[in-house]
Amino acid sequence: MGMAASQARYLQLSARMSNCEYEGQQINQQRTILANESANLFNQMLVMQVPTVPSSTDYTTVQYTFSDGSYDQTIDSYYQIGTPNSEYNYVVTHSYTVERYTGSMKHLSDPQVQFSSNENLLTPEAYNTVQQAIYRSYADYQNELATYNTMQDDAEALLTDVESAQVALLNRIGKTTETNLTYDALSDTYTVTDNAGGQYDLTQISSNADIEALIKAGVMKEGDTYYSYQDGDGTTHYLSGSDMENYTTGATTGLTGYSINMSDSETQQAINDYDTALQTYNDAMDAAQNYYDNEVTNAYNNYQTLLNTYNDSTHPTYIGNCALTEIPVGQMTDAQKTELQQVIYDLAQEGIESNLASCFDANGDYKGGVFAFELYGTTYYTTYADLYESYQSVDESDSNNGIDRQTSLPYYSATYVDTKVETTENALLETDSSGRFTSIRLENDSVTYTLNAETITDENAYQDAMNQYYYDTAQYQKTIADINAKTSIIQQEDRTLELRLEQLDTERNTLSTEMEAVQKVLSDNIERTYKTFGD
Repeated sequence: MGMAASQARYLQLSARMSNCEYEGQQINQQRTILANESANLFNQMLVMQVPTVPSSTDYTTVQYTFSDGSYDQTIDSYYQIGTPNSEYNYVVTHSYTVERYTGSMKHLSDPQVQFSSNENLLTPEAYNTVQQAIYRSYADYQNELATYNTMQDDAEALLTDVESAQVALLNRIGKTTETNLTYDALSDTYTVTDNAGGQYDLTQISSNADIEALIKAGVMKEGDTYYSYQDGDGTTHYLSGSDMENYTTGATTGLTGYSINMSDSETQQAINDYDTALQTYNDAMDAAQNYYDNEVTNAYNNYQTLLNTYNDSTHPTYIGNCALTEIPVGQMTDAQKTELQQVIYDLAQEGIESNLASCFDANGDYKGGVFAFELYGTTYYTTYADLYESYQSVDESDSNNGIDRQTSLPYYSATYVDTKVETTENALLETDSSGRFTSIRLENDSVTYTLNAETITDENAYQDAMNQYYYDTAQYQKTIADINAKTSIIQQEDRTLELRLEQLDTERNTLSTEMEAVQKVLSDNIERTYKTFGD
C-alpha cells in the first residue's frame, strides 16, 4: 500500500472512530435520562398511599329519641352550656318529620303543545275576556241559586208552623182503643168492640168534613177507605180501612178509632190555624219553585250559552301524547281547588310568579283558564297562558311539524312531602353510670321524657365512603400499572441502547486495531523513504 493510500485509510478510520465515540456519548446521555426517569417513577411509587377500606364504626353514632305524645322526636345535636345550672345543662336541637301538603311548579321541556286548529287562536288577553264573561254569568247563576236556596230554606222553616198547628189540631182529636174486630162474610159487615166492651157494626163512608179534619191532623190518609160507627153516647168514631186490614192480618196488634167535634170553636180554630200555616208554607214553596223555574233557570241557560259558544272555538288539545282537559268555570272540584290554592300559596311564599294565580279572584274563586293532564299516572295542571306561550314560541321555519322546539311549559301540582321540623332550645339532660343520656326535660315543656338510645349507622355516608374507596383503589391500581408499563418501556429502551453501546465498543476495538496496522505501515514507509534518501 502506498503512503498516500495509507494516509487516506488512516483518516477514514479516525473519522469512524470519532463518530463511534460521539454516538457512544449520546447513548450514555440517553441512558442517564432513562435512569432518571426510572428513579422518578420509583420515587412516585414510594410516596403513593395504599387505599384502606373504611370502617363502619367511623359512621356509627348513638342516636337519642323520645316521644312527646304528638311526635317521635330525634336529638340531632347538643352541646353543654358553659355554666350549667339546676334548670338546664345543654342546648339541644331536636326534630321530627311531618307530611306537609306542598305545591310546586315544574317545567316540561319540549312539551309539544297542540291546539285543535292553528287558526283563530285566542290570545291570553282575549281568552281572559271570554272567561271573565263566563265567570260573570256563572256568578250571576250562583247568586240566583243562592237566592232560591234562601227562599227554599225560609219556606221549609215554615213547615215548623204547620207541624205545630197539626199538633194543636191533633190534641182536639178523640181516640178510642178498639179491642176486637170481626167480619161477617154473609152480611159483608165488620163489627168492632171498643175498650168499654160495646160492639158496633161499621159502615163504610165517603170522605166528609170530619175525615178531612182527621187527615189534616195526620191520623188518616188521603185516598184511604173509611169506616164509622156511633157509640151509645152518640159520638161518631172513624176507622182507617188500611189500619183495619193490618189488624186483621196480624200486621199490627192495635186498632184506633178517631172522633172530632166540628162544632167546637177550639177545634175550628185549630183547623183554621192549620189551614193558614199550610197555605203560607205552600205559597212560600211555590214562590221558591217559581223563582227557580224562571230566574235561576235563565241565569243557568245564559251561563251554558256562553260556555257552549266558547267550547266551539279553538282549544289546546294535547301536550305530547297527554290529552288536555279544560276545567270550565263552575266545574272545578273542591279537591282541585284545594290543590291549586296550595300551589299558589307556596309559590307566593317563595316569591315565584305564575300564571296560575290569575285564574282565581281575590276571594279564591275560580275564574277559568286551568287545564289538567295525566303524566305517568299523576294529574298535573297548567294554564291557557302557559300553553299559548309555548305553542307560539315555535319557529315554523325550524320545525318539521310545527310543535318541535317549543319553550318549556310550566305545570303545577301539590303533594304531601316529608318535612323536617327542627327546634333548638335549652334542656336538662340526665345521664347514667355509663355516661349515656337517660332523660330530657325541654325548656318549653314541663314533662321529663325518657330517652331511647340506639346505635345508628349512616348507611348513605358509609356507602359513599365505600364508593370512594373503590374509586381510589381503581386509581391506585391504574397508577401502579401505568408506572410498571412506563418502567418496562424504559427498561426495554435501556437494553436497546446498551446493545447499541456494545456494538459501538466492538466497532471501536476493530477500528483501533486497524488504525494501529495502518499506522505501522505508514511508519515503515517513512523509514524506508528516509533510508533511500540517506544513501
